[in-house]
Amino acid sequence: MTKFHKQQALSFFGTLDLLNFILLIQLLRQLIKMPTTGLADSLFVFIQVALIVSFLVSGYFLLKGKLTGIKIYYVQFPLRLAFIFLTFGFIVYLNLFFNYYLLSRILIAIAILLEFMRLIVSVTIHIGKPIWKRN
Repeated sequence: MTKFHKQQALSFFGTLDLLNFILLIQLLRQLIKMPTTGLADSLFVFIQVALIVSFLVSGYFLLKGKLTGIKIYYVQFPLRLAFIFLTFGFIVYLNLFFNYYLLSRILIAIAILLEFMRLIVSVTIHIGKPIWKRN
């Protein structure tokens, strides 16, 4: 991967992170206003709020071409899967036009697969060579 391609990939991922932040602003507002009843609820809400805000931070660093954005993504990755806040999660909105249960499941599976592909590309950019090449 050339330096130009790395920069393009980082910019693309940064744009997607900012898009995710914009799509989740309404949820962020609801989470901030939500009353919590105990420590577990408070922790759950805090993690979600921190994750959504971190999309803004990682998007900024990725658009700047900084590896810090990838490092933030590494921390985000398991939380993205746990809360289904996926990089390509916006494709699930396609089901709004068709409203088929099976299609929504297929789109979620595709978004999860694309999330793992993003992880592979991010690791490749971070270490400087494809992870499938051993030498």
